[in-house]
Amino acid sequence: MPPADNRDLYRPMALRALRLHFVLLLGLGIVAPLTESAMFFFLLPHGLIHASPVKYLFKFILFPTSCLWILLAVNYWLRRQKPEALALQARVLSYSLVMSALVLSVVHTIFSSIFLLFYIALFLTILFDDPALTRRTFLLSLAARCVGGFFSLDATLIRGEYELPNLLISIFCLVGTYLLCVGVLEIEREKRDLILQRGAEWAQMEQNALTDPLTGVGNRRSLRQYFDRVLDGSTVSPRYLAMLDIDSFKQINDRFGHLEGDGVLKYVGLLFTETTCPMQAFRYGGDEFILLFYCARREEAFAALQLFQRKAALYTNDQGGKIAISLSVGFSACLPGLSPAELISRADRALYYSKKHCRGNISVYSDIDPFLLKGYTAQNSEINCGIPEGETQQGEIEPSQKAHPKG
Repeated sequence: MPPADNRDLYRPMALRALRLHFVLLLGLGIVAPLTESAMFFFLLPHGLIHASPVKYLFKFILFPTSCLWILLAVNYWLRRQKPEALALQARVLSYSLVMSALVLSVVHTIFSSIFLLFYIALFLTILFDDPALTRRTFLLSLAARCVGGFFSLDATLIRGEYELPNLLISIFCLVGTYLLCVGVLEIEREKRDLILQRGAEWAQMEQNALTDPLTGVGNRRSLRQYFDRVLDGSTVSPRYLAMLDIDSFKQINDRFGHLEGDGVLKYVGLLFTETTCPMQAFRYGGDEFILLFYCARREEAFAALQLFQRKAALYTNDQGGKIAISLSVGFSACLPGLSPAELISRADRALYYSKKHCRGNISVYSDIDPFLLKGYTAQNSEINCGIPEGETQQGEIEPSQKAHPKG
């Protein structure tokens, strides 16, 4: 069977292979007695039936049919009792096909074409992609073919001088069929490994396309795809949205250089992995990040944000130099009915207030009055920050001209 980590992927194919084996075994159980009955009525008028009808019925119809249907019953019971044991079902079905070939070959030794059933049973094991099963089926087929070559239910059968050469040729063909199966399995394994490798490479490329290479968080394209999934209902909507900005980041670049600025961004991106609060982080642009929180209580999101602020203040570069970093945050609840653009706009407005009036703190967009925000300091003390009604961001529509946000 396929490797354990790919069992779910290959399960539908394994089920189809099991059905094919079972149908083949069922076909033998139906066709064999019908063919024998037809041959009896066809050969009897020509005097080619030397056994009595009762003996013929028992030896050529009842005996092989009973054996085949016992094998069918065992496999049917196994499918019903252990539907998840696909590897066990594959083994039992493969061995059952070999045993059915043995029964028919013992009954019909005179028909050498019956021995083709051994090759069919062996070749079909390729469908299960299990070299061990193929090897065991080959050994069982080899032993059964030898038994069929030396033993027959027909006591009147006189074996010719070519019986031993025919047996050796059959064994040679079985060995050749086994080697062919091994070769096919090896080719299929290489194909599967190549497909998995290409799939992993493609998944990595797709992940890289959705990840900011510097900070390791999602990029803006990833954020857009996430909100698309929220809108079509294929993923859960966040409870809260925060927009975070590194204060005086331009001064850090100007004073310490862009490499140091990259180090700061990388450090901040790493901070977002150091919380137990369920969330996702995206780099929105420059030194701005968007954080989506799934926690039930707003205080949990605040605790995570304050943790980021405290750890950011402890930043030291690779040379051990300390650089003062503070994070300003705009925070908003994700209310039903608001578009992604409206959610981001609310958090952006709260961030604008933090940057202008209480840098290094958390400002919360009020869902009651859009021009009243509450700022939360890193020390978790609440401060009321009222925005004068006439104060808006540059280029923003005046309150009298814009619709009141929902909530």
